[in-house]
Amino acid sequence: MRKTRIVIFTNLFILLCLGTIMIYSSSYVYAQNKYNDGMFFLKKHIIFLFFGIIIMFWVMSFDYRILKDKAKPLLLLAFFALILVLFLGKEIGGAKRWFRWGFLSFQPSEFANM
Repeated sequence: MRKTRIVIFTNLFILLCLGTIMIYSSSYVYAQNKYNDGMFFLKKHIIFLFFGIIIMFWVMSFDYRILKDKAKPLLLLAFFALILVLFLGKEIGGAKRWFRWGFLSFQPSEFANM
């Protein structure tokens, strides 16, 4: 079990590093021209990466078996959010798929897929 976790965390770390390098290399020129800061998107990515890792460790410590009793209410909440996005969602590219609150956005279909 311990060896499996080490392999998973090693692969995760490699993917996070490669993704960060890709974000930096693909967005530097655009960010420099638009925001006068070549690292604009890299900084934003690192902030979200930091919070994502914190949430990942919190979820790992969470006992998922207690969700069995809450499965039906969560499913109803997901269906409600999918219907609500039709009325209150942000239209992007001709489709309403996102809730947007300031700089945060949420796609209810991601929650429904869990």
